Amino acid sequence: MIETAQNNYRASADNIAKIQKIPSLPTKEQNEKLHLFGDLYGISVSSLTNTPPTPPAKEIEVNKLVANNGCQIIRDEKIKKIRYIETNSKFLFNYTPDKLKRYFKEKELMQVSAGISKVAKQFYLNFTIKIISKDASKNYGIIQKDNMLKINLISGRNIVLNAFENSVSELESYTGHAMYHVKYPISEDDLNSLSKTPLDSIGLMWSSGFELYEIYEVDALMTQISCIKSL
Repeated sequence: MIETAQNNYRASADNIAKIQKIPSLPTKEQNEKLHLFGDLYGISVSSLTNTPPTPPAKEIEVNKLVANNGCQIIRDEKIKKIRYIETNSKFLFNYTPDKLKRYFKEKELMQVSAGISKVAKQFYLNFTIKIISKDASKNYGIIQKDNMLKINLISGRNIVLNAFENSVSELESYTGHAMYHVKYPISEDDLNSLSKTPLDSIGLMWSSGFELYEIYEVDALMTQISCIKSL
């Protein structure tokens, strides 16, 4: 836990230093950095940049509610008697392979955030994966339907989930970075375990193989689950 806290502190300090440098950058690079850190920390930066916010889907009106613990509910509505609830995504971890760290001195190859959603009685763990590489689809491939997500808790318990559907990379318009959106169905028993125990590491199965990641925000899912259950 001490090592995890130290890594978390170093990552946060590094990000603060990068944010402080943003005003001195060229306008285009400022916008890119603002969007980067906005996505990382779940903050809207559209008012600070020249990029207009993404409009909501016309057929859906999203109600934004804030729970007492500070987590934001970005969707809570009924469509044909089925209730849809979703939390905002929260930063989970960064990752750069050791062999590539010299090429990503001030950046991380991969940035992952997570949120929780519920459709009727079924809960889902949602991952947003950003890879700062146009070749991500070649190097990582896709996350296929039923591919494994292995969650290792600090208690020693493991939770295994399977992808709901195929997830392929989409290029982010203003950066060219590869984005993956992955949904994992989760049982209430596993959800309850995640709500009580901090994370240790997470393993993702890609079409290119299995990769294990250390978690920085060990209580991120605990916060998200508490948020959605508060409704």
